[in-house]
Parts: sequence; structure tokens; C-alpha cells
Amino acid sequence: MALLYLDGRIVDEKRARIPATDPALAWGVGVFEVARGYNQRAFQLEAHLERLRRSAAHFGIRAEVPDLDSVIHRLFVRNGLDGGYARITLTGGGHLVVVTQRWKALPRRIYRQGATLAVAPFRRDPAAPLAGHKTLNYLENMKTRWEAEGEGVLDALVLGLRGEVLEGTRCNVFMVEKGRLLTPPLGQGILPGVTRKVVIDLARGQGLPVAERRLRLSRLLAAEEVFVTSTMMEIVPVVRIAGRRLPGPGPTARSLLAAYHEKVREECGVK
Repeated sequence: MALLYLDGRIVDEKRARIPATDPALAWGVGVFEVARGYNQRAFQLEAHLERLRRSAAHFGIRAEVPDLDSVIHRLFVRNGLDGGYARITLTGGGHLVVVTQRWKALPRRIYRQGATLAVAPFRRDPAAPLAGHKTLNYLENMKTRWEAEGEGVLDALVLGLRGEVLEGTRCNVFMVEKGRLLTPPLGQGILPGVTRKVVIDLARGQGLPVAERRLRLSRLLAAEEVFVTSTMMEIVPVVRIAGRRLPGPGPTARSLLAAYHEKVREECGVK
């Protein structure tokens, strides 16, 4: 029987209660974060909490979000989890919930051989009010992901109204071109990914120039390398998009993934 955190207390999941009148249930009002656990610690937790606080303020959700490092560590320990993930949900009614669960990692062959992406069958307005936030209005992303997984691919790229590449349903997108690392700008309404930021910092630390650029799909398809980043998947090379074969997996993704794992070891004490 799993334990979770609700409004300042660790309780049995079967005893946890949120009012049926909470705006989260009525209208999907709320925001959330998912932090990956390593060695019973949440990686980059403060960055996740800061993003949660910013989104809460943006939508007028008034609630205190405390430092949850010790809470999440206790939940991992008491639920018998070494890793997995912590999902942090702040409802429109101001209820704060933290759940820790196991997560089935991607097969290692995907990191060795590369992944395939589809292209979502719709366009997204980068100026839409929910763009750039992880909200409980998540059905569009989930439906798109389910359809992509039903086609046997990792995820689907979402394009903007003018055909520009925005992001995946659960990941940010990078490409390598002429020795530079390029990624869509935050001004396009993409999620300011925590892993995206870590990867940009690691790349610059390796001397790799990084730039935010508006990217057409045709430019992505002509790249020297393409990879996606997310909290749970880390860094995954992409070798096929919408049926088109791409180069790779390439050295940039491999090098950044090794540096990412080193950062995880340093921050979470992984041996």
C-alpha cells in the first residue's frame, strides 16, 4: 500500500482525500511537475519546483509550495523505491499532492540505435494561453502520444501554425548543424524543459555553441543529428521522423548523455 504526501502530511493513498468541488476536477485547473528519482533523490528538484511556482502564479493558483526534497526522499524510502519518479500536483483548489512511483525505463537499444518520431496531425498556436506550462489540461498531449505509440514510435513532434517545429508531447527537440546545437526558442510557447536547460549548460561547458532558432521540419530532416530531451527519457537520439531516415545516433548525443549521467551522479550520489 503506497504512501503519498497531501497538504503537509504523508498518508496512505487510500486515505487521501481532495474535495470533489476542487477546480482540478471540475475544469482541469491545476499544474504539475514530474521529477525523476535516482538513488531515492529527485534530480533537479528545485528547478521543477520553481517552474511549478511560476505556472501557479501565471494561472492565479494561490498556494505555498515548500521545499520538498526531504519529503520526496522519505516517500521513495518508505515506498521501497530506489528510483522511479515523483509527480508533484498543485490543484486549482490549492491542494499539494506528491506521489512517488516506479517507472519502466526505455529499452537500452533505443539509446544505442535511436528512436523514431511521428508528426502530430494538428498545429498548435504558440501564443495559446496554456503553451509553455504543464497543466492538468493534458489530454491533447496524451491522446497524441497514445496515437504515436500505437504507431510504434516514441513520440510525435508538434508544429506551430506556420509549420515551425515546437516540441514533442513530452520532450524538447535539438538538432546539430555545422557544429552548432540548435533548439526552438522559448518565445515559441514551448515548455521550458528542465532537462533542456541542463543539456544547454552541459553543451556550452563542452565548448559546443548553442543557439535558439525557429526550425522548419525540413531543416530538422537535414540535420547532422537530432535528439530529444525530457526528465524521464533523459537524452534520446532520433534516427527517423515521419518515415524519413536521419543520420545517427551521433557523437553529440552520446557525449551529452555521458555528461548528464555524471551530473546525476554528483547531485544524487549515484555510484
